[in-house]
Amino acid sequence: MSLTVFVIRRLVATVLLVPGVMLVTFALLRGARGNPFQPPEGYPLLPAPSQRALEDYYHLEEPWFVEFAIYLKNVFTFDFGPSQVQRDLDVNAVMSESLPVTLELVLLAVACAVPLGIGLGMVAATHRNLEAMVRQGGFREDLYYRLRGVEV
Repeated sequence: MSLTVFVIRRLVATVLLVPGVMLVTFALLRGARGNPFQPPEGYPLLPAPSQRALEDYYHLEEPWFVEFAIYLKNVFTFDFGPSQVQRDLDVNAVMSESLPVTLELVLLAVACAVPLGIGLGMVAATHRNLEAMVRQGGFREDLYYRLRGVEV
């Protein structure tokens, strides 16, 4: 199987899998019952006009399949709606504010992980009895002679 066929099969599987996982999650949350606007004890209640606006946005009065279809459309068009925590902002605004900090953290983690991983991988590879592995056929002889010149 060629790499192109493999990638296409994986993409098709992903296109089918992601909405399936979303449907299962949606069904579990919908089956949990309760009121999504009933905060835990000690937190203020959502004002009635805000609650009605959120119910309209999320189409909570519609049948589940209509609600799920609108949810899918919103996710795939990156329309995540109003924030439940910062009520004066929508989720897209919150994400755009957080993106620079997130990218900085990711780059810092990669800057630490890649050199550390390469270094530890080299130590692990060079601290084996490669000569015995070559005799047993568990390691390529040409690579053994190339690595012999590298001391760690």
